Amino acid sequence: FGFVGFGLAFGIIPIFSDMLQIARRIDKDTSPDVMNGIISGLSSATMSFGEFIGPVIGGGLNQIMIFQMASAVFGELLIAKGLLLLGITLIDRYMSRQSVPARTSSSLNQ
Repeated sequence: FGFVGFGLAFGIIPIFSDMLQIARRIDKDTSPDVMNGIISGLSSATMSFGEFIGPVIGGGLNQIMIFQMASAVFGELLIAKGLLLLGITLIDRYMSRQSVPARTSSSLNQ
């Protein structure tokens, strides 16, 4: 079980810092302490919701289908989630690059 915690650290910490960067870009007026509290609360709430709803949906699928089919459905949902997060990240990075003003040669000379 030690490897599970190690793997979670690589998945959660980068997402948390990305959430903070996006929230700070959206709302520049909120203090960093308040923003950290909001993002931390949202992160904890979504993890708790996932720990609750995962077994409920998994148990329901297991009652409807055989175990192998239910596992395949969950795997497909995880792949879809990963692709969705990748798409959102790529769109966010593209949009943030578009909002940065381009440097001109006259601004470089000053």
